[in-house]
Amino acid sequence: MDEHWWIPSAITVIRIIFCPLFFHALINDQTLWTISVFLFACSTDVLDGYFARRLSVSSSTGAYFDVIADFLLVLTGFSGFVIKGIYPLWASLLIGLMFIQFIFTSILGRILYDPIGRYYGAFLFNVIGVTLALPRPPVHLVLLITVLGMTIVSVASRSAFFLLSYNLFDFNCKRIAKSLIEKSFSTLLSPTDRRLKGRSDE
Repeated sequence: MDEHWWIPSAITVIRIIFCPLFFHALINDQTLWTISVFLFACSTDVLDGYFARRLSVSSSTGAYFDVIADFLLVLTGFSGFVIKGIYPLWASLLIGLMFIQFIFTSILGRILYDPIGRYYGAFLFNVIGVTLALPRPPVHLVLLITVLGMTIVSVASRSAFFLLSYNLFDFNCKRIAKSLIEKSFSTLLSPTDRRLKGRSDE
């Protein structure tokens, strides 16, 4: 095993450690400190992936650990927002439901092609950032509606690809469903993702 395997995981641990600090600053209206801690925590999400690729120590275990850390940070933010009355409790519960679905579909041993779910964590990070930067009720209402819509779409997308991966649809239904989902959200895929997808379909 590479002697540097622990570096990405150590960076991920830092993100988890910062969750209580973020929560404390958030519920005590320490705006500058809250934003600073959150931005630093988000930077660790970029760094752990960078070092995992740079050091060639990427693994499924590390990927799941990274997702768990992301979820804890997001849940911390939304829990603080619920306490402050910015968002309702059901918003946090909805996000928790999405995470439970991710864990359930992942532990079954199949790697899913999920073009929507891969952006869900980054989307929630952005929601938290905008909520902190723009403390205005109309903005929060728009963000809440967006979270509801994105979560529903993400759950539906992952559920569909989960069923497709286990051949629970017949061949024609599989092609139709996959085509509809990919076309509907093609704007979410980077040019590299589209090229790779095109090669895999050849």
